[in-house]
Amino acid sequence: MTLTPFTPKRFTDSKLFTTEINGTKFVVKSYLGDDAGLRRSLELKKLKHWKDSGFNVPNYSEQSIDSLTTPHLLIEFISGVNLSDYLRDTSLDYTEKRSRLEQVYLENASRHRIALDQNDSMLIHTDPNTDNVLLLDDGHVTIDFEHPTKDKLALVAVAQELANFGRRSLTDLGREQVQDIVSMVKRCYQDQKTILDEVCEMTLGRNFQFYHRYKDNQKKAKKPGVVTRYDVADALRAELDL
Repeated sequence: MTLTPFTPKRFTDSKLFTTEINGTKFVVKSYLGDDAGLRRSLELKKLKHWKDSGFNVPNYSEQSIDSLTTPHLLIEFISGVNLSDYLRDTSLDYTEKRSRLEQVYLENASRHRIALDQNDSMLIHTDPNTDNVLLLDDGHVTIDFEHPTKDKLALVAVAQELANFGRRSLTDLGREQVQDIVSMVKRCYQDQKTILDEVCEMTLGRNFQFYHRYKDNQKKAKKPGVVTRYDVADALRAELDL
């Protein structure tokens, strides 16, 4: 079996290769570090669980490759553009980008509803960024499940996923779209207000607000294009108070 080194666009704790089996191209993910076996096991469990729960993830194979001595997993290669690059593409119409992003948020809202109703931490994505969503002609798939869920309440974990994904998607789109996209998110989660309230509370309800806002403003001064947790929380609080 021929393994071709594959370099991802963002940092990963794993070494990646591509290979082809019976006409299907796979990414071979070779996990590194002391917890390599645990991360491989977790990624496999989440891929199976998300697929069984009806959410779009790549196909996979547990086939072993003799030339690799580290824990590894074969994950079907998806050639679609990642959501981050798509949202940053200035040649595309904003309305089109907004529509594609809304579909991702709607699926996330459905998944979060199940995660809370069933107290299912396996349906919470622990690396929620727009690089981990790959767009297809008729939908999207989510990737990268090797990071464990920290020991916290399901509501808090879901709210953190939503807030983190919100910051990343809004930074990709541009700060000028914050209020419009936050309004869209409110509609996507219209029957899950407890999640939206928690997104606000975990930022706006912290002690020492003056200090945290000062640090937030410093971050925006250094990186004017970045959307911060206060941008998201303030805009969402304003929407919820309407």
